[in-house]
Amino acid sequence: NSGASESIANMMLWAKSLNKYSTVMGSVLDHPSVKTNAENYDLEYEEMSYDDLNNTKDIPDNVSMVFVTLLSSKTGEIHPLKFKSYQYKNNFNDIDDDYGNITNQSIKYFKPLKVCDATQAIGKCPINMKKDGFDAVFFSLHKLGGEYNTGVLVVNQDNYKFKPLIAGSQQQHLRGGTYNSYSYADLDKLYSKYNYKLKQLAILINQSIYQVSNILNLVKLPYEILLDLGNNLTSYGICKTLIYAKPDKVMEYYKIYKEKNLSVRDLELLIKNDNKKEKKLNILVDEDNLTINLKFENSEDLHRFLKKINK
Repeated sequence: NSGASESIANMMLWAKSLNKYSTVMGSVLDHPSVKTNAENYDLEYEEMSYDDLNNTKDIPDNVSMVFVTLLSSKTGEIHPLKFKSYQYKNNFNDIDDDYGNITNQSIKYFKPLKVCDATQAIGKCPINMKKDGFDAVFFSLHKLGGEYNTGVLVVNQDNYKFKPLIAGSQQQHLRGGTYNSYSYADLDKLYSKYNYKLKQLAILINQSIYQVSNILNLVKLPYEILLDLGNNLTSYGICKTLIYAKPDKVMEYYKIYKEKNLSVRDLELLIKNDNKKEKKLNILVDEDNLTINLKFENSEDLHRFLKKINK
């Protein structure tokens, strides 16, 4: 997404979707935007010490979200994560009309959302969503040396279905709209400059290793193509297909695709056939020893050759 501020707003919307009259509990470590966004969504915001926030008996009923800032940007304090498994006695679903009247006297048991702002902590403090019981963790990528206006929001929907701030089919229905190509560049920077492994990046953005590998290859495409992708003038499938073209021929294939309005499959076959035509077998003849050495570009070509001569 666009960064921590968007994630904070999204968390308030998620809390609001659970109960429109609810309260968000935060701590003295929170960024001012937490309170501002809570008020923007007409949610009560109560600030507590992190000791009280860790103590379940001091958290009142009707709380839809516990907001945890893991590391303070002002003081450098680290929030001691000592949460226990808990449920809160709540009036959720009992308040049914616009005036907040309780129409069903039965008391429900409700487990509030637990959200972590890791913007200052990312890269410095270990975070384990499962162990620490977080439903969401988010941060801005510029804290890791990435571009401004890019961020990561990881959600766990085991307890409640996520409520996206921007609805749409993109990013597994978690955030609608055009893919942020700047975020792709940030992932490439984490991979090449900061030596992140593919598995680490996959966990970071909640994608498979295969998808992360594709993204890292995408950012190597010419800027013109990435710009078209960002403006919805071409598709992710076309860009993924162009990855397999020779670098010096990518723009040539892209122009053919646009001129002839090729499908992904047509473009794939065009590139595949051209690559086959250009493959050359490196043959070294040793007349003195009466031998011929065949040099292949990769193991796939070698196995393909062996398969043919063994027929």
